[in-house]
Order: sequence, then C-alpha cells, then structure tokens
Amino acid sequence: MKLPIMFKNEFLKLYSCRTSLLILDQIIPTLYRKEQSLKDLMSIQHRVKRAWLNIIGSAFKTVFGTLDEDDAKQYNEAITKVKKNENRMLDLMKQQIHVVKSTILNFNYTINNLNKNRDLFNSNLQK
Repeated sequence: MKLPIMFKNEFLKLYSCRTSLLILDQIIPTLYRKEQSLKDLMSIQHRVKRAWLNIIGSAFKTVFGTLDEDDAKQYNEAITKVKKNENRMLDLMKQQIHVVKSTILNFNYTINNLNKNRDLFNSNLQK
C-alpha cells in the first residue's frame, strides 16, 4: 500500500519533531545541572585558607622561585587597581568626547550664525 506524498511529509515532520523532543529531554536536565554547578561555584566567594600551606608556599618560593600567598595578594591588588584605573580612564575619555562633541556643535552653530549674519549684511548693503 502506497501512502500519498502529503502523508509522508507529515509523518517525516512528526518523526523529526519527536526526535528533537527526545534529544531536548536529554539535554535540558544536563543544562540545569551545569547551571546549578556554575551557580554553586560563583557563590563561593572566599575559600578557607590553611596556614600550614602558607609556610610550604614560602619554602617553595625560596627554593624554586614560585609565588606564595603574599605575592598572590600583591598581584591581585595590582590587577584590581589596574581595572579601576581602566574604568576611570574610560569614564574620562567619555567625558572628553562629550566636551569635544559639544565644542564642535557650538562651533558649527556659531559658523552658521556668522554666515546668516553675513548674508543679511550683504542683502542690506545692496538695498
């Protein structure tokens, strides 16, 4: 028995939708678990530090030249300072752009008025 083409197309669409739904049913829970894991990781603000590891870190620094906790703090503070400076620089640049833009607009307005006054003066002079 041969099915009409219309029914074949509908069957293929339905089959494709069901397949997509099955795949989504497997993917969505995984995504929720990953989202929760990321939220858990982001919620951890400060980890507990162990003092005896600091001593080991300092010893490794002396022997191998690796970073210790004090170095890490220093670099973190420097990075934070650079980020703040970048943000401040960005704000200053935005303000400077605004000032320059306003100056150009004011200059254009003055030039237009000057041209109008010149034209008015020339027209009155010719009368």
